[in-house]
Amino acid sequence: MTPEQRQDHFETWHASIYVYLDELRAAVPAEVTLDYSLDSLKPLEAWLLDRYPDIAAARADMAGMINNAGAYIGETIRKTAGRGTWRLDDDEESIFHGFPILVDFRDGDSCSPITLASAATDRRRGDYLYSVASHLVSG
Repeated sequence: MTPEQRQDHFETWHASIYVYLDELRAAVPAEVTLDYSLDSLKPLEAWLLDRYPDIAAARADMAGMINNAGAYIGETIRKTAGRGTWRLDDDEESIFHGFPILVDFRDGDSCSPITLASAATDRRRGDYLYSVASHLVSG
């Protein structure tokens, strides 16, 4: 994929973020409240752990619910921090190259919420997303 194609793909992704959030809301059980609070990341992670037995299963669904959960995680960080911008990581040296990342939510920091969602299925802690997001927004 050329850099221009990657950017076009990202712009389409970003324009569709609310579709992804709606799809996530429709998929999670009613007891998983998605209110953009840091605390909401714990039941979201529990749902992800139930859905994906391991990181291989999560990686196989990167364009599905892992993507949707990543959009939610990023929006939660952005709303909790009170700022932040989505952009494409176009740094070819970056481990997040080609992924949407969240920047400017804290001075000099960035994160890849989609990879956080898949990492949670590998760590299998139950509080991984909450811990990482709390650290990211508090410094």
